[in-house]
Amino acid sequence: MHTRLVLDRQKSAIEASMVDFNVLIKDGIVTDTARIRRILPTIDYIFQQKAHAVIIISHLKRLYGKVESKYSLAPVAAELQTLIPNRRVRFLNDCVGPDIEEACRSCDEGDVILLENLRFHSEEEGLLPKDEQGQRKSTSKNASKKFRASVNLPYKAAGLLLQQELEVFAKLLDQNCSNSSNKSFLAILGGAKLLTKYKLILHLLSKVNTMIICGALSWPSLNIGDEKEQDVIALATVDAQQQGDQDPLDGMLGLDCGPASSALSEQKIMEHQTILWNGTPGVYEYQENFSTGTKHLLEAIGKATTENGAMSVVCGKDTTALVAKWSYQGKLSHVSTEGNAFLESLEGKSLPGLAALSPRQ
Repeated sequence: MHTRLVLDRQKSAIEASMVDFNVLIKDGIVTDTARIRRILPTIDYIFQQKAHAVIIISHLKRLYGKVESKYSLAPVAAELQTLIPNRRVRFLNDCVGPDIEEACRSCDEGDVILLENLRFHSEEEGLLPKDEQGQRKSTSKNASKKFRASVNLPYKAAGLLLQQELEVFAKLLDQNCSNSSNKSFLAILGGAKLLTKYKLILHLLSKVNTMIICGALSWPSLNIGDEKEQDVIALATVDAQQQGDQDPLDGMLGLDCGPASSALSEQKIMEHQTILWNGTPGVYEYQENFSTGTKHLLEAIGKATTENGAMSVVCGKDTTALVAKWSYQGKLSHVSTEGNAFLESLEGKSLPGLAALSPRQ
């Protein structure tokens, strides 16, 4: 992070800000404005630095170039206008092209301009556009590079929200738990299938003191779930395992953890000073009956944070969504807005968005 340009070191007449407005829109209304609200301090800061205008660029859903009006960012622009009534928010119905460039160049001082969904263009996801027969155009071999170069600015700096994410990320990975007697690091991983989080588990094993694996991730050790995952090589010795008296039957699923697992998890949570959580133990989104284990886990993490002063970090789209659903943000240290990108960083991957930032001068 310290080698890359951040917002407080960069000033220009017009600032273009790449954000994540991947929000839920229902009947033309943004139902959760958290992601929009979190970008407001960055907009304010940019104008405090005497910027002429701010251009906001974002994507919504994975559309692979298909234009669907229900995924237009127009409702986001309307919500943004409500949140910053003292400024004019202009919505442009595309994100590239001569008309869009001219509209941005000729904007009035103080304008906030939101461009249309980047993913209405297939090039945004590294795909070539299709012809009338649905075939990828071979003549557009460099389309993706040209598309991304259309917003090729001389300087690229991390905004305030990204800076915050990077600082939290650095604190997590700076934990040298094996050499510390005062602090300890616990990772709680659940949710998706083990094959999707194999690399994340492997990378974190050398950094954490304790790892709790729950939800579908625990199925291979219980001999249930997808047969393909039964062949996954064990990464570490399982120190404790909670399983009911009745063995799972073929075709059955594990939909929540029980009281014994919840009690053991709470005990471990209260013993650690750094807690990372991604993925739930139960399918809380389907039925309230399967949310008990997840709620208990969230309450325990909140208790460790507020009573023990633990640093708690929650990441992943589904996990952060439940934190918002149960209004628990105020009892946790940090709720990431970066979704899968945060997880990929924890896997040790180099993220293109960070690599593209200009070096400090």
